[in-house]
Amino acid sequence: MARWQKYKKDVQAKELNERITIPGWVGPDDVEKLLSQSDILVLPSYAENLPVSMLEGMAYGLCPVVTPVGAVTDVIKDGENGVLVPVGDVDTLSERLVDLLQDTEKCDRLAHNARQTFEKNFNIQSYQAELSIIYNNISR
Repeated sequence: MARWQKYKKDVQAKELNERITIPGWVGPDDVEKLLSQSDILVLPSYAENLPVSMLEGMAYGLCPVVTPVGAVTDVIKDGENGVLVPVGDVDTLSERLVDLLQDTEKCDRLAHNARQTFEKNFNIQSYQAELSIIYNNISR
């Protein structure tokens, strides 16, 4: 049994199905639906570079709860535009999730700031403007 399947059974056993969804791997058709129905993106990775799923969550205005691996800390500032939890620290992850579920204003603020970070740094229009400047400087 995959680890996510065990967690899904735990959620069902605790009757938290209305608040927590553990979909496991989903194809591209289901990603947009899941993101549009969510408030928090949880990505407790042990290793990443710059996770596209984190950026997608930020683009949808979700509050990212992630581990400080790879380039994640170049994007997420704990308490400003998301939540960083130590790798493998299940207790801290649980505490931070409970905090966000209880403090919806904080969750909304972090989600808003994550969206702003995405728009400023990762939106294609931002990239296009920056690339135009670079190309113009090179071509002189």
